Amino acid sequence: MRKEFRALAAAAPERYLVVDGTLPQDVITRQIQDRIREILPDPVPRESEDITGTMPAIRD
Repeated sequence: MRKEFRALAAAAPERYLVVDGTLPQDVITRQIQDRIREILPDPVPRESEDITGTMPAIRD
């Protein structure tokens, strides 16, 4: 299963995010947040997230 996922991620890196699960949790979180920012608009400045430690939810 892992091998197939890695093949998909290599073929379409814009669709997949491969994260090293051995990294510290805060590093993994930041990588995921950075990737999400590329896809979705961010209504709250990063500095606010650094203060609260959370990522804002966008609700319509």
